[in-house]
Amino acid sequence: AIVRCSLGDRGAAALGRLIQMKKACLAIVQLGNNLVGPAGAAGIAYGVGRSRSLRSLTMENNLIGDEGLAAFARKIGKGRCPLLELKAPGNSIGDAGMSSIARACASGALASLKSLQLNSNQIGDAGIIALAQVIKPVSEGGSGALPQLQRLELWNNRIGSAGMQAFSAALGSGALPLLTLLRLAGNRIGDEGMQ
Repeated sequence: AIVRCSLGDRGAAALGRLIQMKKACLAIVQLGNNLVGPAGAAGIAYGVGRSRSLRSLTMENNLIGDEGLAAFARKIGKGRCPLLELKAPGNSIGDAGMSSIARACASGALASLKSLQLNSNQIGDAGIIALAQVIKPVSEGGSGALPQLQRLELWNNRIGSAGMQAFSAALGSGALPLLTLLRLAGNRIGDEGMQ
């Protein structure tokens, strides 16, 4: 764990280069509270996309934002990523960032992912609708993305009733067949979102 070490973008990029080395056997990387911004997220993604051993990546409470998650998604979206767990809570990620990660999921880059935690961000209806579209089965017009996902944490975001209705419809169509934990507390779903 590299937590609260003021790693920053340069340090994160250096870690990304280390992760992708053939002899690197890192399975878990935790980068919480390290002032990692968009450039650092792109550097980490470069390594993650080429790693054969990395299974869990935690980047909580950094400065990644939409730009950083988009850069991360572009880098990993070019191949198949071995990650089973991706955590990026508390990074000011909004709809644009969520849409970027949804596109990466649609490409099959995160097909092995079992846990996605993007809680305590700023994801709203447009972001969750983008995710809902790609998780729908192919027979329903989606990509069938994230077929192995068991845990999805989106609590303390800005998801409203329209976003929840789209997400519920996707789940009802057979999306995320292995999902066992869904955390949505602290959103703006309301009664309409549950209909």
